[in-house]
Amino acid sequence: LLVFEVGGVAGMKAALVPPVAGWLGGLDLAYTLSFFPVFTAMVLIDPSVWQRIAAAKRAEDLRPGMFLTAGFFGFWSVLVVGLGVVAFNLYPTLPEADLAIPQMIVDYMPPVLKGICLAAIIALIMSTGDSMLLICGTTVSWDIVRVLRPETADQSLLLISRVVILAVGVLSIFFALMRIPLFEVNFMALGIFVSGLFMPVMGAIFYRHATTIGAVCATVLGAGSFLGLQFMQFGLGIAPPVQPILAGLGLGVAAYFIVCYFTWSEHAATAPALAR
Repeated sequence: LLVFEVGGVAGMKAALVPPVAGWLGGLDLAYTLSFFPVFTAMVLIDPSVWQRIAAAKRAEDLRPGMFLTAGFFGFWSVLVVGLGVVAFNLYPTLPEADLAIPQMIVDYMPPVLKGICLAAIIALIMSTGDSMLLICGTTVSWDIVRVLRPETADQSLLLISRVVILAVGVLSIFFALMRIPLFEVNFMALGIFVSGLFMPVMGAIFYRHATTIGAVCATVLGAGSFLGLQFMQFGLGIAPPVQPILAGLGLGVAAYFIVCYFTWSEHAATAPALAR
């Protein structure tokens, strides 16, 4: 619809002009290249990917499902990025980049599809939001409290989950009202997620000499170094020698193998998750 509205492919080409800051939009090459290992690591520990793997009864059923998922993921990624490139040229004075797709829907969609698309965006936000809140609640109650205090009753764990969900929800509202650009927020969350959890998750699934203390050290050092370098870069104005997310990921991996090597014992070892 958007292509037809701007005059077909020829009109689209005429509307698209190279950005003044260059094809990378003002980003340096090292920062741009860092996206590839970071997003690869993110996909490897994506809970939705491993949920599909765990739900498959046979490898023969898993392969076509994963290829289909990857195909849809690639299609929507190209579509969203393409819309962003078009919006950059159609709305050069748009006050916030986060408003690009809603503005395009309002301007170019027919009335009925316009309402459906806007409702779908709201539903997507609500669905993602409640899923994230449930993950926060169950992670704290079942993966932290229940491990540290196994005698805790189920009713107490349920209450803890509800309190955590309420607290995180309220904090999220205040955080959203600060109107921080979504790209920066997403990149910060992605950096903590990948730097702190990539190696512990991969180790728990595949590594035969994994230890709990190794996972904890990798998480603390990986996420901590990422946050420290981020503060040094944006808080103090000192440019780090490498991208913070790559440094955090590398230090987390190194810490994991080193600590696991010195703390592993045969009598306390557990089999990798894929071997159980």
